[in-house]
Amino acid sequence: MHIYFDGVDLSGADYNLTALSASMSLGSPRNVASQNTPHRPGGTAWLLGDEPRQISVQAALWAIDGEEFRARQDRLLNTLYAADLKSLRLDWLYPDRYWLVRLQNATPVSAFRQGLFAQFQLEFLAPDPYAFSLTEFDNTYTIDSDPYEFVLKEDTSPATPVGGSAPARPVYTITNTGSQITGVTIENENTGDALTWGGTLLQDDMLRIDVDRQLIEKSTSGGTTWSTVMYALNTGHVFPVLQALAVNEMSITGIDSGTIQVVYRDRYL
Repeated sequence: MHIYFDGVDLSGADYNLTALSASMSLGSPRNVASQNTPHRPGGTAWLLGDEPRQISVQAALWAIDGEEFRARQDRLLNTLYAADLKSLRLDWLYPDRYWLVRLQNATPVSAFRQGLFAQFQLEFLAPDPYAFSLTEFDNTYTIDSDPYEFVLKEDTSPATPVGGSAPARPVYTITNTGSQITGVTIENENTGDALTWGGTLLQDDMLRIDVDRQLIEKSTSGGTTWSTVMYALNTGHVFPVLQALAVNEMSITGIDSGTIQVVYRDRYL
């Protein structure tokens, strides 16, 4: 049974680690944000008050002799004790998804036996308890009216429901190709959740709404550089998530010429 950590198969020759069993549970609520790679769904964990997921994996580290065992153990622990959150996939349990985790403890369960293995209990913490799909959906729609309505679909036509079992938190990127505009509203009509940004976009300016990070940024350089523009966010806003197992009907107002890109991954609890 294979463990994939940060995209690396730990059963490979460099580590030779085999999973024996795994269990999961939800821990106590947390009250701080934890983030890793921004602006790509599945690279960031942002939760306020949600219970983290605790993932416990019992695994065997194989080696021919003590010297090889120590080298592999050092290499393994140097990899697992990363400063940032890393992806963890347990292919025998959920081959289609991963969590963003941090290793908390690696506890020896049995001593190394010559020519065999030693067992470890690996304790991971996922600050965001929701798993991410391995598949990233990236859809761009051409805005040609105000208001502009579109149906969010996955990779088929006609529209198909967003998958998963929990709301997806997308990154919306709006590009204005028309004249100067002031004020843009994006709404998920399924839920009524709407966000209004009251700033100004000139022609070719871009606005990025990152739901995971609860962050709004603007680019005047075609996406090369970005600056935070939270000051123009209207009160009473709700960052629009995507409903799981539903066709999400969306609308955007305040702009009549441009594009809106929606990037997300299905989420699972």
